[in-house]
Amino acid sequence: MDIDGKQQKFLNSSFDKKIYEGGSFISKYLNHHEIKKLDLTKGEIEKYFVQIIRMVDEDELCSNSGDQCYFTDGIHFKIARDKQGKLIFISVPCAKMNVIRNWIYKPFDNELSQIRMNEKYIKNKDFNINKKEIKDTIMKQLKNDKLESFYISSIEYKNLSVFLLAFANEITIRNKLVSMIDANELYKIRKDAEKCPQTLNLLKESDVLFITNLKLVDDFNFFEEQIKELIKYFIDTNKVIIFSSDYKLNELQRIFSNKFKYRNESEVKSFFSLITSITKKIEFVYL
Repeated sequence: MDIDGKQQKFLNSSFDKKIYEGGSFISKYLNHHEIKKLDLTKGEIEKYFVQIIRMVDEDELCSNSGDQCYFTDGIHFKIARDKQGKLIFISVPCAKMNVIRNWIYKPFDNELSQIRMNEKYIKNKDFNINKKEIKDTIMKQLKNDKLESFYISSIEYKNLSVFLLAFANEITIRNKLVSMIDANELYKIRKDAEKCPQTLNLLKESDVLFITNLKLVDDFNFFEEQIKELIKYFIDTNKVIIFSSDYKLNELQRIFSNKFKYRNESEVKSFFSLITSITKKIEFVYL
């Protein structure tokens, strides 16, 4: 990394002068969130300050480069600690590369991969207590790497879609394979003998599958076959499915029961019991 005249003059000064007279320059580097996690000693800061500058500057360049990594190889220089606590230098893939690469099946162009669960996109001022609790719950799952299947509904379906997309992108950053498909899209190809099984097999490659916009359709066989096949597969492989809908789960079941009275009532009940079994009765209402 090239060091400009201002940086070089700063590096050539005494260590104590850097710390006590460095002002905003020293603050920029030592207060960086990744550097603070390392809990560096004074000696480590003095010894590895050039590497600290490189790591922070690379991160800043990439943060300002939109949805694509600033570096053509998608690799960042990082400082870390090994198991013995010794500082080491490593090369890691850019998180932005993970977002694109870890999407198996996605409903959007790459530019939407930058949406995150942060203040820029999901503003806390727009969140009531209900929404904040939902956000805190699922982000805690993500932080602890203990994602669970759940069902979420909202009459504000557009806002819910943005919320779920941000959540899905957060999952991909953590090296999970993710797919998101609108149930209506899957419904349209249900009778395509080639495309339907190909799509189902692709969705099964995911660690986390979002089935969005779950609602009433004219053909219940779609739920009995395609959707049930996915749910059973994700149960058997201990993977995660997240369902979303305009309707609460009990409302959707009631609508289905009224629509498909000609079917054996137990079939409808069995389908919704399957959703309940994989979500373990975790249901959020996004109000």
